[in-house]
Amino acid sequence: RHMVGVMPRRLRRMELLLVTTPTRTRVLEVGEDQSAGELYDAVEETCGLPMAHHYLVYNGARLPPDGALSVGALGMRAGDVVRAVPRLIGGGGDGGAYPPTATELKWMNDIGGGTKRSS
Repeated sequence: RHMVGVMPRRLRRMELLLVTTPTRTRVLEVGEDQSAGELYDAVEETCGLPMAHHYLVYNGARLPPDGALSVGALGMRAGDVVRAVPRLIGGGGDGGAYPPTATELKWMNDIGGGTKRSS
């Protein structure tokens, strides 16, 4: 009786289209077993983008930087588009002041987003 070793399944490599700006697209070669976290590392290494300041978006959803799901499990196929989107710092529309100043309240009320308090 001969023991036949189990040959490991050959994992497919695929090329994804990485959109970094509206006018720049790069080809990124990945394996279907790579995790989303490893995808972030590959983008940073290949493109030089500081991924601490970007998110990767696939199929309209943000990929978690520490994501354990593989590219294959996420349903990615050769030729699919992944976007590197800058993270937005700040926000809130209140100018960052808590509580808002009288000037900020007036401005927010004038545009319809304030709390209508008088000061």
